Amino acid sequence: MHDLELFIALLAGVVGLVWLAGPLRIPYPVLLVLGGLGAGLLPFVPKVEIEPGFVLLAFLPPILYRAAWTFAAEDVRMQWHAIALLAVGLVLVTIGAVAWVAHAVIGIPWAPAFILGAVLGPTDPVAATSVIRRLGAPEQMATILEGESLVNDGSGLTAFRIAVGVAGAETFHPGAAVLQFAGVALGGLALGAVLGYAGTLIRRRLQAAELEITTGLVTAYGAFALAERVGVSGILAVVAAGFVVGRAGAFTGPDTRIQAIGFWRTLSFVAESTLFLLVGLAFSSILGRGDIPLGKVAVESLAIAATILAVRLVWMYTVPYAAARLDRRIAGARPLTDRRERLLLGIAGMRGAVSVAAALAIPAGTAARDEVVLLTCGAVLLTLVPIALALPALMRALGLVREDEARRRYVDARVRVHEAAIDRAEEIGDEGEAPEELVARAREAYDLRISRLEASRPEGEQDGEDGEAGDRADRYKRVRKALLEAEREALSELSDAGEVRGETLRAIEKELDLEESRLDH
Repeated sequence: MHDLELFIALLAGVVGLVWLAGPLRIPYPVLLVLGGLGAGLLPFVPKVEIEPGFVLLAFLPPILYRAAWTFAAEDVRMQWHAIALLAVGLVLVTIGAVAWVAHAVIGIPWAPAFILGAVLGPTDPVAATSVIRRLGAPEQMATILEGESLVNDGSGLTAFRIAVGVAGAETFHPGAAVLQFAGVALGGLALGAVLGYAGTLIRRRLQAAELEITTGLVTAYGAFALAERVGVSGILAVVAAGFVVGRAGAFTGPDTRIQAIGFWRTLSFVAESTLFLLVGLAFSSILGRGDIPLGKVAVESLAIAATILAVRLVWMYTVPYAAARLDRRIAGARPLTDRRERLLLGIAGMRGAVSVAAALAIPAGTAARDEVVLLTCGAVLLTLVPIALALPALMRALGLVREDEARRRYVDARVRVHEAAIDRAEEIGDEGEAPEELVARAREAYDLRISRLEASRPEGEQDGEDGEAGDRADRYKRVRKALLEAEREALSELSDAGEVRGETLRAIEKELDLEESRLDH
């Protein structure tokens, strides 16, 4: 099967499996991994062969760039110590622990053992945060997981790059490796920040959605490619570029922002989902060669997965206390998260798409390459599938399910924003800048929105007056949707008659779509 046909088949598999995950109420990464594993065992499915140098460049820039520029940096002010310790300290400890187990217990030589440790250093929070946010766990938990993953991708894959280089060298010097790690990481961050800032300056002069989005693509892929070419971390360059773009104001207008968010969400989803599917396919492909016993693989993968989990849990119940003693903002020298939250954070440190991309990127001919890829896929399966499926039950057992909390935060924020608009409308009326009729209509529109929000609060939080106002708002919504449907029918008739076509038709359709989407929020 040619590469293009393989890619199309993977996309078709992604669509089907992610769609199926909805009614089954299973995190879609789990179903993608299991689906890939099942597909790989079919006799007519070819072996997965992807150019190692292509894997990181093709898949990681869109995932990391989008995560970086959408990352809520304002949420990490009280968690940055925890995120930094997890993303750097825990990654390095995990690399060492996994390498030791791989060498001492499994018998892999030291060089590929460290490659395995570096591959499995970064976490993948996709499945965990989707469950955590859906069940309304404390926001800081999702923030820590996402912030940790964003940074540890860089630290882990920088270590991976150095480990691959060491595997091809005749000698190894720890001091030189530490200096190389620091230089590669800092160089990548600096280069990415410069490119991100330059991309922002260019974007502000373009004033066109298509050009701005294309500039973002050039920034993401260009940062990775240029960094790798000059010998620094491409991963951290992409993260730094995305972060600078996000903090500097990513786009020039709301129309561009809407299009860009949709584009990057889709692109990163395709990249990440394809990698999850490749987990199962790569696992089955290597097993299908028949020279590696399944039982041996299962036991060794379990040992690696248990090491990853044990190191993370020990870290969660020791290092946060030491860090708290050094943080003067925390009274009583106690961690910001309680024991239940630290247990969940410890168990939720799954491995996923980034680890698979790194494993598939190991150069052909590297010692024990197939075994490292196989153990990576096995560890991803064991840390992702059972934990993601058990996470909702664990959260309920720990008393961390607060499904109403996220909705309450959203309603409170939206109500305050709408009230600010009403206050401004009153000021405009008082200053005589607009006719009272227009001010009254604006006030009524925002009052209706507030009524709908109040009516959508969790049960038990609405009073009778809010319920009546909510009913009125719902009636208004139904009327507006009926009117919009009438507009769509009229537009369709005009199109059929040839009176409206092309860009005019698309522009009116977009306006109607935006108006209808506003009714649902």
